[in-house]
Amino acid sequence: MRTGLLMLAIAGLAAPGWCELDWVENPDNAHLYSCWDQVGTWWSAQAAIDDYNTAAGANAHLVTFCSAEEENWVKCQFGTASSRWIGFTDCDQFAHEGCWVWVNGEPIEYTNWYVGEPNNLGGEDFAMMNWHGCWNDGKGTSALSAIFELDAAPGATQDETPEPCAWVLLAGAAGLGGIARRRRQRDS
Repeated sequence: MRTGLLMLAIAGLAAPGWCELDWVENPDNAHLYSCWDQVGTWWSAQAAIDDYNTAAGANAHLVTFCSAEEENWVKCQFGTASSRWIGFTDCDQFAHEGCWVWVNGEPIEYTNWYVGEPNNLGGEDFAMMNWHGCWNDGKGTSALSAIFELDAAPGATQDETPEPCAWVLLAGAAGLGGIARRRRQRDS
């Protein structure tokens, strides 16, 4: 019974969405990419990667593209069957209307807008990769998946990616083990 409760408690510690990120390394730039399949708003995707960064001590962000080659690599890895949030915006928190910026502050060297986009139809401030392969601006309230990017250190590999789930599980087990030990000492 105690083992079952311990496993349930540890499983509860591993519940946050950031634990579910599987990173894939792009050999051309050594950056790591992950598809966040939990559909949500642009802001919920941003919050998920912020939570991951806090827990893992990382500096990941919604994906940014420096070139068509980088975007094509991402599309080959994660597909184009559905629209996905990317880290390009002209919302007031990052920029001003009509002045699009990457959320990580890198210079704009490449865009892939669909013909007639961005059109700011009804106050659209957030970019998405659309199923047709180009970008569209959206209101940020649509329920979409997202692509995250982690700028790896030079020479880093996927094996060196932070593994927050393992640390959370170990810390949780150690903490619960200490509680159980104190309880046994108190009861004896």
